[in-house]
Amino acid sequence: ADEEDKKALGSFHFEFAAAIGRGGNEAWRLQELTDLTKLPDYHEGGYYSARNVGTPVDAEGAPVYYEVSPSWKEAKNDGERWRFLLTEVAEIDSARTAEAKYQWIRFIKEQFGVQTMRSWGGGRFFGGHSPEEGKENESGTYELHTLDETETIARLATGIKRIKLPDEHNHIKLLKQVASLDDKKYPENALNDLASIFEDRRQYPKAAKHWQQSIEKFGPGNNGWKVNRLNQILDNWGRFDGT
Repeated sequence: ADEEDKKALGSFHFEFAAAIGRGGNEAWRLQELTDLTKLPDYHEGGYYSARNVGTPVDAEGAPVYYEVSPSWKEAKNDGERWRFLLTEVAEIDSARTAEAKYQWIRFIKEQFGVQTMRSWGGGRFFGGHSPEEGKENESGTYELHTLDETETIARLATGIKRIKLPDEHNHIKLLKQVASLDDKKYPENALNDLASIFEDRRQYPKAAKHWQQSIEKFGPGNNGWKVNRLNQILDNWGRFDGT
């Protein structure tokens, strides 16, 4: 009932989520259900980080999605625990709703954004898989402009694939929700992120629209950096590259 208690409880859940959450090359570990009643074994030799093998997939080759568990005890893995804690933050302290939602958005963008193709190797041109005989390749860089907002082309552990994202794992949909919130910080970040995402997807009219919205609502940014990003799309700019 006390506002100070709510803030403290919200902070506790947020810090607990930060301790459990994993990103980058360690994101696959969220599939584990860590036994928190035991101390981990002592590990010699410094910190070890897994190599980047792409977004985890299940036995059928589908991307691994983490749902919101109805309670801590019912969580099937650390990913569901982490989502539960972030959801609790928003329910306990409404002032941190946007902050908690943004933690989740950063993670799913890292897992399912088209930028995941940049780290792909294997020698195939621009990371596009060779299409099956008689089928058009829909998973290469040249197909980015054809993506619907419910789709992405991402690097999974099994290779680059075009997939349809569930609403709760769709960073574009969730960023649009944050952009409409009554918050001083995160709506601006959300609009800027959306503009950058659509640039990566080679959908420049949409990128320009979100840069314009960010400028109109929150200003041009330091030294007009947002205006420059917008002008790169709308104006006749060129660039000389070294060879």
